[in-house]
Order: sequence, then structure tokens, then C-alpha cells
Amino acid sequence: MAPEVALHKEYSKSVDVWSTGIVMYMLLTGGMHPLFDFQNDNSESYKQKLSKLSQLTCPQQFSDLAKNIFMKLTKFNIA
Repeated sequence: MAPEVALHKEYSKSVDVWSTGIVMYMLLTGGMHPLFDFQNDNSESYKQKLSKLSQLTCPQQFSDLAKNIFMKLTKFNIA
């Protein structure tokens, strides 16, 4: 869920762009999510993580191109 949606802010197509970045991350990491631990997190812990972040980070194994695309796709656009 994009930060704008999770934090009940106004949003636009940026949530779809964010989701594309998350899907890309999950494809490149074998299913891992950059913020959500499927075994230990819930929606509230996810929202807390989102509220404390200004940008996501990439794993070192991502190529420079993948890092660049991921960072652009997951740019925070919270109004």
C-alpha cells in the first residue's frame, strides 16, 4: 500500500507508480517487501514505518540501473 493511501492522504496516479516499484523490488529479491515483514508486521506497524520514512533504500545487490529506477518509482509524494 502506498504511503498516501496508508496514511489517508490525498493521492493520484503516484500510488500506481509506487506499487510498480514495490513489485519490482519483490521480483528482484525473491518476494521480500522493502518495509513489510509478512510474518511479524500488521497494518498498524506498516503505517508506523511509513510515517517515519522519507525514502526507501535499495539492497546492495541491485544494479545501478535497478536502484535508480526503484528510487524514482518509490519517491514519497505525500501531500
